[in-house]
Amino acid sequence: MDNREASSILTRLEQDGQTTETTGETALGCATLLLANCQDADFQADAATFRLLCRLATAPDRQLSTLATNALYHNLIEPLCDDFTAAAASQAHAVLAGLIAYITTTPPGRPLGELLDHLDLTSSAKLLARWRHLISPNSYPTPADLEKIKTILIPSRISVGADVAITSVLAQRLTKSLPETEIVLIGPGHLSDLFYGLPRVRHLPFAIERHGNLADRLLFWPRLLAAIAPSLADLSPEQVLVVDSDSRLTQLGLLPMAVSPVCCQFPSQILTPEPGHCSLSDLANQWLDSWLDQSSPCYPAVAPAPERQAAAHFFCTSLRAAGTRRLLLVNFGVGGDPRKCLPETFEIELLAGLLATENTIIILDMGCGSEEKVRAEKLLGLLADHGQQTVHLQDWQLPMVSVPFRHGVVGLCSSLGTLAALSGSVDCFVGYDSCGQHLANGAGAPTVTIFAGAPNQRFLERWSPLSPAGTSLVIPVNDRKPGPAETTATIARITQSVNQLNPPR
Repeated sequence: MDNREASSILTRLEQDGQTTETTGETALGCATLLLANCQDADFQADAATFRLLCRLATAPDRQLSTLATNALYHNLIEPLCDDFTAAAASQAHAVLAGLIAYITTTPPGRPLGELLDHLDLTSSAKLLARWRHLISPNSYPTPADLEKIKTILIPSRISVGADVAITSVLAQRLTKSLPETEIVLIGPGHLSDLFYGLPRVRHLPFAIERHGNLADRLLFWPRLLAAIAPSLADLSPEQVLVVDSDSRLTQLGLLPMAVSPVCCQFPSQILTPEPGHCSLSDLANQWLDSWLDQSSPCYPAVAPAPERQAAAHFFCTSLRAAGTRRLLLVNFGVGGDPRKCLPETFEIELLAGLLATENTIIILDMGCGSEEKVRAEKLLGLLADHGQQTVHLQDWQLPMVSVPFRHGVVGLCSSLGTLAALSGSVDCFVGYDSCGQHLANGAGAPTVTIFAGAPNQRFLERWSPLSPAGTSLVIPVNDRKPGPAETTATIARITQSVNQLNPPR
């Protein structure tokens, strides 16, 4: 795919409106070429490849539009965001602004366009100008501004791990610094599962489609404003502070959440870290220090409902009372990103290695999605074939069940709230770079993270967990299909790290 070929296909589409000759391969080729262009020069929203990709991402054919949108996000926007440089962040925002401007020209996008017109954000240039203003220190609220604030809106990062690593830090710091305000977290249901016990924090449910076509990913914004409006009905604009976590709900800050003069945008992709403080949690604290009072930093935290914590505590206490000396929580979920996981042979050898210590029980979290559950069930079956004792439980059984062994594997189908609660009662967590490591870190558990598929060193540093006592260890894995020697060496590093963080009793 090149610009000439894209231009030819686009001309034919504009003439007859048909998309039958185009495929997901065409979209992937466009996205790949655009990414290369973004890395070499400025992004051009009028490039034939971009206009063709937009056309395919809004095609009537649902399958084609979804494939094209996936190519846009997975092969263009996400790699730019994962680069964690100012140049790549600017390119990513230029692409997103171009998508927003394009979709407002389509019939389904007219309500979005009308709202943007009302806010004088009618072009990609104006959207980008707003974002650049928000990330400038000149836009940060003054102490006089903060004295007037009654309600703080924080949009979710949408992904669970990012909400623990970033959103929980923002909420805690703002609660400490502005004790008279109400904090409203806006986003998916996992917010109430994970942050139930955070003081003065309220959850406003709002779900979005994380996949789908371009309309699914962008046209929810008018509905978002309507959902927020009742919470602001009795407040003047200067009483509302929007603290944008670099959220997908606002397209990384391009779209406003409320008509409020006081808005702060956490520029997670472009901040330069202080030496030795490279994680996103570190950066969130560093950014807050620049405009909020410089109180002590907050660490990622989870606060599941008391009944979840009580059930998890009872279950883990009963296992220890029955003779278990070491209790490990393992999660092999990767949030749908196969780049982060290693082969099944690695996982089964790792579980066997962790079970080498006498009287160890592994709680193998089986996740919520069907694919993750199937993978975990297969691992349980393989372990049983090799003579390990196993049992399969649901989280509602935790307050009453008796596990008939003190060494083996408990496969557990659990909610995020239960997983967070269990994390606070086990000796150590082991898993990939995904939501599990952040939940465990937020609960204060020692964690060992197997970090595979990192596109660069900055990505690994940004997504490494931050713990107050240095009890979160990261083990990078460069080869997603390690050979026998590397597999053995990596598993030895993991088991040694578990021993280092929590010596056998």
